[in-house]
Amino acid sequence: MKKNRPTRDWIKSQFAKMAQELGETPGLRSFCAAVRITEGDFLCQWPGTGELAKELGLEPRGLQALTPESEMFEGLARICLYYKKDKKLPSTKRITFACRNLELKNQLKLRTEKVYLDRFDGGVRVLHQRFRSWLEASERADYREILSYEGWKDVEPSRPAKIRESPGINEATSRFDWPFLPVGLRDLTEMAAGADRNRSREESAQDALDFERLCGDAFQSLGFKVKRLGQCHKRAGDFLAYTPRDRFGMIVDAKLRSQGYVLGTDDRAFREYAERHCSELADMGIERNYFAVISSGFNQADRAKIKQALRSTNFKEVSFITASGLMHLVHQSIQSRYDFKLSELENLLLINPLIDESVPIRLNSAHI
Repeated sequence: MKKNRPTRDWIKSQFAKMAQELGETPGLRSFCAAVRITEGDFLCQWPGTGELAKELGLEPRGLQALTPESEMFEGLARICLYYKKDKKLPSTKRITFACRNLELKNQLKLRTEKVYLDRFDGGVRVLHQRFRSWLEASERADYREILSYEGWKDVEPSRPAKIRESPGINEATSRFDWPFLPVGLRDLTEMAAGADRNRSREESAQDALDFERLCGDAFQSLGFKVKRLGQCHKRAGDFLAYTPRDRFGMIVDAKLRSQGYVLGTDDRAFREYAERHCSELADMGIERNYFAVISSGFNQADRAKIKQALRSTNFKEVSFITASGLMHLVHQSIQSRYDFKLSELENLLLINPLIDESVPIRLNSAHI
C-alpha cells in the first residue's frame, strides 16, 4: 500500500513548533528525523528550510544572528584557559572538545571552524587581530596572559609561505597547503603528535579515539571501504580498509605519539591482529593483505621487527605511513579523482616502506 505524504499544513505546523522549542530554525535533516518524515516529503513542498522559515516569519538558518562578538571572544578566552598548560592557541578539534566540556557549544555556536572564522573577512588573521584587541582591553589578568601564547596568526600577515623541507611532526597544516584536502582532516598531523603529559587520562584517551576515527575517515576519502574495529582495544586493529574491486585490504593501527612511534612489545599484539583479521578479510573476497601503522614518525628498524613477527601470516608487506603522508595521499587522490585508482596505492605499499608527504601517489610505469 502506497504511503501518503504528510500535508503541507502539517509539516508547516510541526516546523513552527520545533523552531519555537529550539529557539532557532531547525535544519532539514534534524527536523525530518524529529517528526519522522523523509527529506523527500519536505522537499516536494519547499526547495529548502529557508523558504519555509520565510513563510513563517523566521530567520533562515544560514542568516541567523551569530553570537555577539564580545560573547564569542569571552568563550574563546575560556577555551584558551582550559588549555593553559599548552601555552598556545587551541586547534579546531580542541575547541570542539572544550566546547563540549565547558557547555559552550550551543551558547556560542562554535560548531564548526566556518562559524567562527568565515564571519570575519580575512579569515583567521583578522579573527586573531580582533581577539587580540579584545584581550588587551580586558580587565581580567588571566585573559591578558593569552596574549603570550604561541600560534597567533596576525603577527606577520605578509610573510611568505613557509617551504617545508621535511614533514615536521609537530607542524599544523595550513588550509592553503593542500587545497583538495577535506577540512575534517586538516588537523591530522597535529593530532598525531598530540600526546601531552599534561592532559588527563580521559582527555588523552579521547584524543586517541579521535585520531583513529580521522584516520579511518581518510581511508574512506581515498575510496576504501572501512570497517572500524578496536577503538583503543589492545587485541584488535583499529580498522580494516579494503577494496573488493581490487581484491586487496589493509589492517590499520593508528598510534598517537608526540615523539614518533616506537614498537616496544606491540609486535605480539600485531601478530594477534593478523591471525584474527586475515580470515575476516578473506571472507570479504580479499586476496592480498597489507599491514599499516599510522603515526607522527617512525624508527625504520621497527618495520623489520614487525615483518619478522608476521612472517608466517598472509601479509604481502608492512608499511609505515606518517600522518602528513596520509593527508598528502588523500589530497593527491582527490586532485586526480578521475584518474586515481586504488591499485596505484597498492603499488606504493609494495615499493615504499615509509610513506610520507614526499611520496607521489602517481607512479612511473617503471615502478609498477
